[in-house]
Amino acid sequence: LGEVGRKRTSRGAIAVDSKMRSIAVGDVLTVDDGRQGVVKHLFKSFVFLHSRDVAENSGVFVVRARQTTLMDGAVSHARPAFQGQSYGIEVGDDRGGVFRPMS
Repeated sequence: LGEVGRKRTSRGAIAVDSKMRSIAVGDVLTVDDGRQGVVKHLFKSFVFLHSRDVAENSGVFVVRARQTTLMDGAVSHARPAFQGQSYGIEVGDDRGGVFRPMS
């Protein structure tokens, strides 16, 4: 049983596509080579997609996240990264987002 390992989940996992938009499980993506699919799993920079158009491996294929684009008009299921945290950098800072200590 030790060889099997524990089940991996994608809950809370977020990756970014070629346009730096967050993608998560359930999003519909287009791959640079023309294929489309629904995100089934995320692992580091790899996205496991499922498409009914792909016959091999029951329609599941793997690509790097940066080779994908979130479908136009699709709403990502990903939560915004660092929501509510500014880290001392103000948006629209005229000095190019200079770091300010938070003391």
